[in-house]
Amino acid sequence: MCEFDYIDAQFEAYLQEELKIKRSLFNYHDSRIHVCLYFISPTGHSLKTLDLLTMKNLDSKVNIIPVIAKADAISKTELQKFKIKLMSELVSNGVQIYQFPTDDDTIAKVNAAMDGHLPFAVVGSMDEVKVGNKMVKARQYPWGVVQVENENHCDFVKLREMLICTNMEDLREQTHARHCELYRRCKLEMGFADVNIIPVIAKADAISKTELQKFKIKLMSELVSNGVQIYQFPTDDDTIAKVNAAMNGHLPFAVVGSMDEVKVGNKMVKARQYPWGVVQVENENHCDFVKLREMLICTNMEDLREQTHARHYELYRRCKLEEMGFADVGPENKPVSLGFPEQERAWVWAPRCGSHGNRTFVSQLQAKFEHLKRVHQEERMKLEEKRKCLEEEIIAFSKKKATSEIFQNQPYMASGSNLKKDRKNACRGSGTQQGPPPRQQPSWTSCPTPDFLDWGPDHTRHKLGRPAHLLGQGCLALIPRDVGASTDVSGHSGVGGGGLGAELCVGSP
Repeated sequence: MCEFDYIDAQFEAYLQEELKIKRSLFNYHDSRIHVCLYFISPTGHSLKTLDLLTMKNLDSKVNIIPVIAKADAISKTELQKFKIKLMSELVSNGVQIYQFPTDDDTIAKVNAAMDGHLPFAVVGSMDEVKVGNKMVKARQYPWGVVQVENENHCDFVKLREMLICTNMEDLREQTHARHCELYRRCKLEMGFADVNIIPVIAKADAISKTELQKFKIKLMSELVSNGVQIYQFPTDDDTIAKVNAAMNGHLPFAVVGSMDEVKVGNKMVKARQYPWGVVQVENENHCDFVKLREMLICTNMEDLREQTHARHYELYRRCKLEEMGFADVGPENKPVSLGFPEQERAWVWAPRCGSHGNRTFVSQLQAKFEHLKRVHQEERMKLEEKRKCLEEEIIAFSKKKATSEIFQNQPYMASGSNLKKDRKNACRGSGTQQGPPPRQQPSWTSCPTPDFLDWGPDHTRHKLGRPAHLLGQGCLALIPRDVGASTDVSGHSGVGGGGLGAELCVGSP
């Protein structure tokens, strides 16, 4: 874990403790980092780029005090020049280091002098060396002894005094009021920027009436100065403008909560009972609970829903689309919205304009509904016409298919019946009962095209009894092998006579 994550983890732990319903901050072990001693190498030249970047990222999270380490490695004259150069680089690069406060007269003079010593130059050692009659922590060299706690040798004592004795409380206050508050604000904005915020002062019975008014004014000024956008009750509707304007003056609401019932007069009311009196939850003179309830449930419920949908949800949706790689713009580079056309979107994002705006929006919705209804009917009629056309085509195709099958079987059946008659006549002419004469086995071949058949120009059946326009649609025809001879339907050749040499011609589509 790097130093940034560790600092944030301590802030997060403190924030979680603050957000608890039952919090005990007085017993909480505060582990937040109050100061960062940033040690700089004694190069005598300038700061490294890494040092500048690190301190720039740290100055918003923790109080930074720059320290020159191993100050005994640089001479006294070079050390002074190095300090001046370091401070000028920090200022020019916008690095905010911790400045000792001078607004307290008791320590103003000391702190002003210590600010002139920044950055502190220190020497560290755990070894003890005898100097005179006492043992001191020092670094011993052949040419002398550098004492850690000698102010003429280094600034270790000044740094220790400033941290522990003089400015410890100020460091804690700076951590809590500046750095931790900045972290808290960022985390809360990440979690609550997409909801309607209504600030409420809890346990309002713990503060007097005069102090409560001052506290409300101070809270609102801090919210405005820090750019926190809280929910404002709308004043554009004349029916509720006066009430909402008055309620905006009561923000933040100061409430008291209790589930206990106390007898006040002749009735039982929810209240908190103290030895000096009874604080009634639903008494408007005691707290703002009734005002808050009325504003939320009775007066502004619909406006809260509109704000959530038109502002917060729309912002969330746009961010998610951008993360997924989709642009929230239309073909003309205009923003689009989920389920809203451009005209309605403009109304949603525009400020609310009371009942007149509502009527306008309703009329727009009705016009859009009628338009969509007409479009739907037209599309339905077009689909019905297409369906009828398809049914007619299916019926015509079925008829053509049946006709084709009939004509496919007709030539073969006619040839078979004529062949039987010829055999019977031949047997009667000879006067003998002989078996059928030996015949040549017919050879069926595929004819690639039927274009040579002698069809009439009027599509009449000449030889095979088949109209020419059906040829080429998967029909069958018996064609004699000798196409030069005269052939009748039975397949008998007028030249050779008695032969069954025929070929099967398949008309391909």
